[in-house]
Amino acid sequence: MTKHAIRRILIPLILSLVGCTRPPSEFTVDYYLSNNAAREEKLSECANDPGALQGDALCVNAQKAGAIKGLGSLRERPRTSLLEAQERREKEQGKSGN
Repeated sequence: MTKHAIRRILIPLILSLVGCTRPPSEFTVDYYLSNNAAREEKLSECANDPGALQGDALCVNAQKAGAIKGLGSLRERPRTSLLEAQERREKEQGKSGN
């Protein structure tokens, strides 16, 4: 092969490989934590097509942020003893049983 033929093959190959690298996502878990509308939109999109988007980085980030938002920060929650938690559950069960 001549130098010209090698260049014809290698240059497009190298350029295509460079194009495959992904830049870091600006849509991080922190982004989705602070942008409720964007998180809900992405979660809806991911739920609508789970087969194609399963494992997609943006879906994972939005799901993680949703899980954190759903639980909330443990530091912000009031302290509860196990006994208080059990009493609260019993009261709730008693209300729903009546």
